[in-house]
Amino acid sequence: MIQKHQTACCALCQITASNEDSFKDLKDMVDKIKMEAKYAWAPEDRSAGERCIFVITTEKELHLEDNLRELCFDRVKPFRRRNGYKPGALTMWTLSF
Repeated sequence: MIQKHQTACCALCQITASNEDSFKDLKDMVDKIKMEAKYAWAPEDRSAGERCIFVITTEKELHLEDNLRELCFDRVKPFRRRNGYKPGALTMWTLSF
């Protein structure tokens, strides 16, 4: 299930998604966030106005990465998982609009 998460930066939000999420569902979420970006940011609820989306993928989420590429997300850089977690790499993807 795709979810939007607000961040401490009012211009940035995160989407959590996985290989199981469809391209259509991912695109619908991105389109919704882009539509909400047209509205002014209200400090009371921080519900709209983001201008950049980021997604973190694991090395096994190749289908999700293909969908992000299709939606014009930019691959930023892979990085290691946090200490104490199973070994592997994560990758950050961003879409600015």
